[in-house]
Amino acid sequence: MSSRSHWLRLAATLVLTGACASASRTGTTTTSRAGSSDHLSMTPARYVIARGEIAQVGAISAEELIKRVRPNLLTPRRSRSRVDMTYYTPAVFVDDVRVGGVEALRSYPASILRDVRYLTETEANLRYLGVYPAGVIVLRTRE
Repeated sequence: MSSRSHWLRLAATLVLTGACASASRTGTTTTSRAGSSDHLSMTPARYVIARGEIAQVGAISAEELIKRVRPNLLTPRRSRSRVDMTYYTPAVFVDDVRVGGVEALRSYPASILRDVRYLTETEANLRYLGVYPAGVIVLRTRE
């Protein structure tokens, strides 16, 4: 066996081992992204307010709903930068369209919501190709 083919096999093994290890570390939910038509299906349950919960709470607006069920989602967060000491609140998206900040939540009745999801800073920056230091609250309406 040549030295070159030995190194190629070793490199391939390391790449495959790294991919398997990273896949096992990200197991925060049981839903697989493969074959799913729902791009937000990997969101951890602690960041989701599902339709059943929305109906039980009986809130008037999306803001009231979040304040009652997951108030921590509205908490201002500091940027991870050591230079920027500003506190930020999450941006709000409705059906993947940005509608503003948390004040926009008052405009949406809870009765029209299918679910509410919070995306962390990293998830939001990747999903919406922007900079969202406090993450994003995604409202999805019934269709």
